[in-house]
Amino acid sequence: MSDRAALQAASDVRLLVSLPAASMAEPTAALPEVPLPPGLGEVAARGGWTSPAGALVRAACVRAPSDRWAPGIEELVLARASDIARGASGAALATWTASAPSRQGLGFSQRLEGAGERSGGPVLATGRHLLAFRGPDHEALLCSVVCTEPRALDCAAVAESAALDGALVGEPPPTWWLRALLLSAEHPRLAGGGAVLVAVAVTAWILRRRPRVPR
Repeated sequence: MSDRAALQAASDVRLLVSLPAASMAEPTAALPEVPLPPGLGEVAARGGWTSPAGALVRAACVRAPSDRWAPGIEELVLARASDIARGASGAALATWTASAPSRQGLGFSQRLEGAGERSGGPVLATGRHLLAFRGPDHEALLCSVVCTEPRALDCAAVAESAALDGALVGEPPPTWWLRALLLSAEHPRLAGGGAVLVAVAVTAWILRRRPRVPR
């Protein structure tokens, strides 16, 4: 493997990836776009490299607000990212499977594997997602790396080498209404009783504030 390439995911965080020997960078214009729904984030960086041995490495990082974060939502986020990574791999992948997300430092990591065809020949694919947070607002950073090659020589090491370097923070706490939903799911009887008490209190407040009609 050669020296690591770096993509600037944010002003204070970089994605580091070790590339196969003698890899050459692809022009930015040749890289696939990252389809994101409007208003749900922005593409912070993209990169692509090819090696003389036939490895093709693609990487991208996305930044997004985390105001809707809740425990367990990482599985939905990474599932959508896996679909995008499959399309950006540069190959027609017949199989594309993801391991269960795992904790890594202050964030999450997920491994990807697949197989398919590229330029009429068979290729193997290996990838990795890294999901973490930065800044006082716990901005979410999602970086994905996908590597395809004719033979299993370098891609496993490429995926394993991917790492986020910089000022990361822990995941954000859920908002008060998400905490209420989680409480209701874990303690339905308690949540039901609480809902009744809230309804009674609100009704009493409305009645107290209602204008009085003289008799």
